[in-house]
Amino acid sequence: MNTHPTPDPASEPIRSKKQRIFDIIQLGTQYDLPSQLFDYLMISMISLNLAILLIDTFDAAVPFRPLYKPIEYATVVFFIIEYALRLWIENSPDLDPEP
Repeated sequence: MNTHPTPDPASEPIRSKKQRIFDIIQLGTQYDLPSQLFDYLMISMISLNLAILLIDTFDAAVPFRPLYKPIEYATVVFFIIEYALRLWIENSPDLDPEP
């Protein structure tokens, strides 16, 4: 007995996009180049954001704020987009966790 509802054929392209995004940002397989690049990008963004946070605690860094504040804002926007994508794919219980 099939407990899963039959997917609407019109929603199949959206499901495949969600599946691909899920594969890239959730699974992180070593044989998937976009997945690996995303993982490295996330590590870089987190490290960059932490470095800026650390630098911003020193008074000597005040003259350099116009240089690093846009980078900080860009990393925050990146994190917001990444989180929104995670929320978008979370509403899909039919995604396959296995690549």
